Amino acid sequence: MNFEVSYLYRDASNYKRYESVVVKVVDADKPEDVEGMLGERFADLRIWPDVLHFRPEDLGWPTAYF
Repeated sequence: MNFEVSYLYRDASNYKRYESVVVKVVDADKPEDVEGMLGERFADLRIWPDVLHFRPEDLGWPTAYF
């Protein structure tokens, strides 16, 4: 299953920059499965219940920094 992940970088002045990547997920049949997998993987970085914090460069994804 191909899954698009959209993410943003927000600086201290609240300027935002958006990026997205399409990744192939082999162990998921539904988007809800992917959401659960991401939640488990990044649980230690979760500050807000509906926001995942991560460094895209650690995953080989483009950064959204200014």
